Amino acid sequence: MSRHIFADLRYGLRLLQKSPGFTAIAVCALALGIGANTAIFSTVDGALLRALPYRDPDRLAMLWEEATFVGFPRATPAPGNYSDWKRQNRVFSGMAAMRFVQGSLTADGPPEQVGGQAATPDFFSVLGVEPAMAAYSPKLRIAPRRR
Repeated sequence: MSRHIFADLRYGLRLLQKSPGFTAIAVCALALGIGANTAIFSTVDGALLRALPYRDPDRLAMLWEEATFVGFPRATPAPGNYSDWKRQNRVFSGMAAMRFVQGSLTADGPPEQVGGQAATPDFFSVLGVEPAMAAYSPKLRIAPRRR
């Protein structure tokens, strides 16, 4: 049985050596197919199958203000509304807020525009995680962008 397999492999290799153009196209097609499948399955695994890296991810909820009348069906709540929600909360074990911010990063070189998220102090404790690093560094200064 194994003798036939080796004979078939040798025959296949001889055919591939006779037509190098076909061999190159076949190898490229296989490489692209394997790479695309790996990328898709890695994304699906990371985004859909694995649990979020937070404590009790099934208990997290995201809240918005409904402002369809001005064109924002899921608007970020105003700071005053968030404060009222947090003060009157009787349902959630904790509440935190975040918003997109843009600023100028200044260090050794010229200033650079950077984007990020500003969050309330209890943001990480609500998620049940520790920050990877502190935002403050004596050598690094991020200035808010003026409008």
